[in-house]
Amino acid sequence: MKAARELISRGGPAATSTQAVAVAAGVSHGTIFLHFPRREALLTALVEEWASALHARLQDKVASLESELDGQLALLMEVETLYAILLKDESLLPPAARNALRSIDETLITRLVNALGSESESHPLRPLPPRLFAETWLALVQRAMRRDTATASGLSARGAEIKAYSLDLLRS
Repeated sequence: MKAARELISRGGPAATSTQAVAVAAGVSHGTIFLHFPRREALLTALVEEWASALHARLQDKVASLESELDGQLALLMEVETLYAILLKDESLLPPAARNALRSIDETLITRLVNALGSESESHPLRPLPPRLFAETWLALVQRAMRRDTATASGLSARGAEIKAYSLDLLRS
């Protein structure tokens, strides 16, 4: 799985063949097919495993809105390359892999909605629909992730700006 993840991070799902995964993993092509009868099964297993690991890291209690935004930025910066490629090539993924990818989005949105609920009890916030705010946050973050990180326009360069904008939107 590590070899497949690295290949997809470099070239995307379309450029990742089972033969290339076998070579990168140092196993025979037949060995790949013993575990994954089709390339789609390999892609699905890879995305589901990756999503499961992210979900496990998102199980802690939602704290304040600001700490939730910081936590999401930190996590997404760690996985930015693979996540950005999966988002860009989502239409090329098998349906089960697309569902796993969308489940990450839903978890991030739900955590922000919950953080907003806690925040609004202790601080006055602009009356925005919480889900709309969370979806807007995620759209901005994902847009930054899809930019060319070689030109310093990725999430690491834009995350603080997106966070500040989002907080200003709520608190103005």
